[in-house]
Amino acid sequence: MNILDIAIVSNTEMIKNYKDCRKKAENLNKIFILKNNEPDAVLFSINKYKELSEFIEYLDNVGEEDLLELRMCLPKNEISEMSKFKQMIVDLQKNEKAMEASVEHITNEVHTKMDEIKNEVVGGHNKILGRIKNTTEDLSKKINEL
Repeated sequence: MNILDIAIVSNTEMIKNYKDCRKKAENLNKIFILKNNEPDAVLFSINKYKELSEFIEYLDNVGEEDLLELRMCLPKNEISEMSKFKQMIVDLQKNEKAMEASVEHITNEVHTKMDEIKNEVVGGHNKILGRIKNTTEDLSKKINEL
């Protein structure tokens, strides 16, 4: 079973942000709730629940022969194509996370370099101010001597 990262919430998040989790379940049809990083529960939107309930009820009333016939009717290619599509989505999400991590790393490097440059500029500025102060003091002494 492929579970999209965006459809996963922690037990703690569910407790703290129940309203947001319900909204997420409504948008995604279902969310998976983890407890100690293990799947613990699933929250379905009411529409998805009704759909599944009707299907389960139907399956309860279908005989084994009918189930075999139903399986034979299911298109195998479309199912494998759907699996490939879902895998593509998972891969895209992984790539997105990798890109986010790269951007964060580059941003940190830029900030570090900017801090180094700022420190160099401030240091140079302080040296110049120190020289100006010394020169001003020297000139004041010479003026007072005159």
